[in-house]
Amino acid sequence: MPIDTTLRERSVADDASCFGPSALRALLEQLEVAVFMADRQGRLVYANAAARRDVAALPDAVGSLLGRALLTGEVVRDEEIELGSTTGRRRYASVSVTPLGASLDAIDGAVLTMADVTDRKWSEALEPMVESLARL
Repeated sequence: MPIDTTLRERSVADDASCFGPSALRALLEQLEVAVFMADRQGRLVYANAAARRDVAALPDAVGSLLGRALLTGEVVRDEEIELGSTTGRRRYASVSVTPLGASLDAIDGAVLTMADVTDRKWSEALEPMVESLARL
């Protein structure tokens, strides 16, 4: 069966809504990006598979970003943090937080995503050294 990959004017989310919550949960579980959902008190109420792998290494900075979103309604985009490590190797993540609710007075919780950017950070750090070696 061929797959129609053209985008129509209506939202893809409108089409996806016919699948229900089990499809959304299955989608979230497949992501390599950690996805957390917290209630208005900051308690984690959902973590996908990638998030459950990293939950033990969460630094205080993640709680601070989550708190900012819950208390002020601020949307946090691509804030880089250093993660804790059980292996001794430094790891880095890009964190985004979006408050959930109709208004600042009615924030019900927040969604926090965390993408590992360790390889990119190491590449950026090595780039000047590689360029120096190339000039030799």
